[in-house]
Amino acid sequence: MPRWRKILFSLLVAVGLAAALVFAYVLLTKPDTCADGVERIDGECIGVNGEGYDFGTPEITDVARAIARENRRIEKQPYVTVAMMLPLQSDREALRRQMRSDLQGAYLGQRQANAGEGEPPKIRLVLANPGQDYGRQSKVVDTLLGMAASPEDRLRAVTGFNLSLDATEDAVARLTEHKIPVLAARISGDRIANEDRPDGMAKVRFPGLARILPTNHDAAQALADFNGERGRQNLRTVLVFDRRPDGYNQSLAKAFSRIEEKGPARSTLSP
Repeated sequence: MPRWRKILFSLLVAVGLAAALVFAYVLLTKPDTCADGVERIDGECIGVNGEGYDFGTPEITDVARAIARENRRIEKQPYVTVAMMLPLQSDREALRRQMRSDLQGAYLGQRQANAGEGEPPKIRLVLANPGQDYGRQSKVVDTLLGMAASPEDRLRAVTGFNLSLDATEDAVARLTEHKIPVLAARISGDRIANEDRPDGMAKVRFPGLARILPTNHDAAQALADFNGERGRQNLRTVLVFDRRPDGYNQSLAKAFSRIEEKGPARSTLSP
């Protein structure tokens, strides 16, 4: 074989090996995806999707597809994106039913907003799954921040948030820090709130945060005031609370502990 052919053959073999190595590297390092925009991490499907993906939860399949149809219907019109962020996978049937109810409400809100005859923009709704107990919220918030800066996505608000956890607080803090409004649906922890002060001013920790539910402190005080009005002054009050390090539990226990008692009282810790 001529020398030039040997050199050419060696070069072709080297190029082939290099291509095979690159292909193997890409294949091994490519994220395992559940759907467009959704990555499989430790058995959970984490990410953001508005194209009808149900995150492996059959209870929300129909409503996820309905949201996708509405997104397609308005995609040629001026729109902004709203993300619904809450855990969308669970092995508990009751929680899966609650997910369906939450998403049905969001879908009806989207349809009502888009059906109006007012000025645009329309609402494009996407589902954001931060994982169990918001454990992967940081990755999802990164995606949402990118969508807020994207001229195509135009993310303008995030709603959802159904658990008063430290991870939830971190997510709300980052979103509002980047001037993305947040509407919290079912969180009641005192720490995830803008505090009203006696002078009428507000201590704004989360600029752009709106809440639907009262804080645990406000709810506890309202309950205490109601019982006080009934004149039941000779009853013993017992406070039982959970000592596990959970933001919601701690907030609720602190709210009731701060209530001033007029009669005998004692505090009891749960095991």
